[in-house]
Amino acid sequence: MLEAHYQAAPSIDVLNAITDVLLSRASTHSAAQSEALDRYLGHLQKHTSLMAASRWLTGERPGQASLPESVQKALEHATKPLARYRCAACGFEAKEHFWHCPGCQAWDSYPPKRVEEL
Repeated sequence: MLEAHYQAAPSIDVLNAITDVLLSRASTHSAAQSEALDRYLGHLQKHTSLMAASRWLTGERPGQASLPESVQKALEHATKPLARYRCAACGFEAKEHFWHCPGCQAWDSYPPKRVEEL
């Protein structure tokens, strides 16, 4: 179901859900991690996404050192504002998706996409 939804409307939230399922069902973590990283790379080839690039960069790769902590913190800091949802009516931004905007009280005014994907 997630794959079909991603094919119809690619988004970082659906991609994250797919990779989380891959990692939770895997018998070997390294193979699943490699497939998850390949999915982020595939997303990046079709869609510009700093959030996907950050997930790809910070992913675990067998035999390779992880990114320095300062680089990981910088990536988290850069992507944090992009991970918000924005009300189409008033521009109110929130970490969560709302059906009813806390800012202007409009109903169904939050597109189900992160700010980065708008």
